[in-house]
Amino acid sequence: MTIRFFILQAHYRSTLDFSNSALQAAQKGLERVLAAAKDTNNLPAEDVSKMSESAASQVAASGVDGQIFKLKEDIWDALLDDMNTPIALSYIFDAVKIVNSVKASAAKITTNGKAALQHIFKDVLVDVLGIVKDGAAQSSGEQGGGDDKLVASLMDMILKQRAAAKAAKDWATSDAIRDALKEIGVQIKDGKEGTEWSI
Repeated sequence: MTIRFFILQAHYRSTLDFSNSALQAAQKGLERVLAAAKDTNNLPAEDVSKMSESAASQVAASGVDGQIFKLKEDIWDALLDDMNTPIALSYIFDAVKIVNSVKASAAKITTNGKAALQHIFKDVLVDVLGIVKDGAAQSSGEQGGGDDKLVASLMDMILKQRAAAKAAKDWATSDAIRDALKEIGVQIKDGKEGTEWSI
């Protein structure tokens, strides 16, 4: 997948500067994009219909939703302009910055903005450009999606058990769950917004 991402960073009619350092840079960029794509699922978003008038005005004034919708439009314009994937990816990296800002509580978005971000990563990155996490692609597309949902559900259940142990100050159980996950290659990270996991 790193090679695909590397190739997409140059226009298909231009010359590729193939080197080990360029591939390493592409790998880091790919990891940032995939992490942001995953983070869109848990981003906090304001439901405008349930917000007070002043809160809605504050979110609107921040202009982040507007930036997201503009990025979405710019990405499609780039792809329709002779499949200009380097420009499209530069806009996707702008979307990554927004995801990280919202995740760090430095910016606020509405549910509409969140849906637009998810559209950018799902419909553009995955469906059009074919960028998926290594091992996520299956010979049967439906099976792959089902497996992802099953793993996510199981991890959610495990992390809830660990959270319950921590709440009960049962540190031995909490640590045992963490260590058992680590042994099978699952890393967990506790933060202000809860516990995140990655493989």
